Amino acid sequence: MSIGTAFTLGMIEGKWTDPEGQLNNPFKLSCDQGLLADRTIPISDDGEYNWMFAKGQQVNITVTNLNSTTVKMFWIQWAFQGHNGILDTNLINNETLFVSYNIATAGHYQLEVVAMNHTIVSWLQIQASASNTNTLLWHCLNIGDLFRSD
Repeated sequence: MSIGTAFTLGMIEGKWTDPEGQLNNPFKLSCDQGLLADRTIPISDDGEYNWMFAKGQQVNITVTNLNSTTVKMFWIQWAFQGHNGILDTNLINNETLFVSYNIATAGHYQLEVVAMNHTIVSWLQIQASASNTNTLLWHCLNIGDLFRSD
């Protein structure tokens, strides 16, 4: 029964619907490393990527806004509650933004992009990578991720 439940949960979360493995995937059993994203995506409202990192990893993200819109980018750590979880924000106009983060605390991180004008689609090129680590799940677990209430 537990295998069937895990499979059903994976189906609901879209675990097997992205052959490139780059879409939002909150159903993880290992730490993320290497190439995380390299694609062009449309944002009409908001979109997110969810990753799990081990302490000490380096994460590099490049976001290019391909049209004349404004997009707000958030870097969020799930273990912190509410606004305390927002570690960084950036406004991206018709430009390229490069950010690099050193992971100080293991756990679940989220890159969220929000279109500031919800009537025009923003096309973004997103490239992200993380340094290599031991991919075993317990290296990137943070108990605070499990009790997030917002």
